[in-house]
Amino acid sequence: MEEKEQMIKVMDWGIKVVISPGVVTDDSNLIEKIEYLINACKKAGKNRLLVDASLSKRNVNISKMFSAGKFLEELGLLGIKIAIVGEHLVNNPDSNFMVTTAKNRGVDIEYFKNNEIAIDWLLEK
Repeated sequence: MEEKEQMIKVMDWGIKVVISPGVVTDDSNLIEKIEYLINACKKAGKNRLLVDASLSKRNVNISKMFSAGKFLEELGLLGIKIAIVGEHLVNNPDSNFMVTTAKNRGVDIEYFKNNEIAIDWLLEK
């Protein structure tokens, strides 16, 4: 994942990542992006991750999402919460599948329409 594709801020509550407008997450880069963001959390010693994908695009097929869920499990993410913000991603069948796949592997992930609701969720125990 290139530096120009996102802005990363370490906050009191966790890591906030803003994906740059027009950046596309697809089958060829999904796993790389996940690994990059999780490593940013680990490096900062944070267990909450907010990814603001409001202005980005996603073009990932369902089998790659399944693989991503398995990859999250392999990373050993117990205790890490991931909130993804993007109105276009909320109540989306692909997003719902990703949430189910990740949760079945013990990873706490949700999609939200705005940052405020996402941060509230991240701060819940």
